[in-house]
Amino acid sequence: MSAFVLRGPRAGPGRLTGRWEPTRENVMMALRKSYLSQREASQRMGKTSAPKTGSGKRVKWLRYVLLGVAGLGVYHILSGPSGAINLFKLRQNNARLMGELDSLALRKQALEIEKQRLEKDSAYIERVARKELGMAKPEEKVFRFVQPGAKKK
Repeated sequence: MSAFVLRGPRAGPGRLTGRWEPTRENVMMALRKSYLSQREASQRMGKTSAPKTGSGKRVKWLRYVLLGVAGLGVYHILSGPSGAINLFKLRQNNARLMGELDSLALRKQALEIEKQRLEKDSAYIERVARKELGMAKPEEKVFRFVQPGAKKK
């Protein structure tokens, strides 16, 4: 291939007219030989900006892919099965359940003490029967004080 392509109305195979046109091949060859800068080459070809080589599109595409991967990573970190939001909810639930467990342990202990007293302590049994069931010994009289204005049941 020749270094310069000559074109013109009378140019044909084997004919040289002496008229040089800045074709892409000529400009790219001049660029490779460092005759022209990219800006000069684009001006000679009649373009206002430098020719795109395709790397700009590749970089944009790569940016979008990386942004998508980073977005998925952040989503997984925050809301995945072992994510920060789920971990926060599990810790709150664990604290609530531990408090409930402590209160149930205290209630169990109090019920066990009451069970032992009901099995062995006759004075406690009598006190419970008088207070909760309203019982009395055969020779006792029970007085009930009613507040003024209270309705009868």
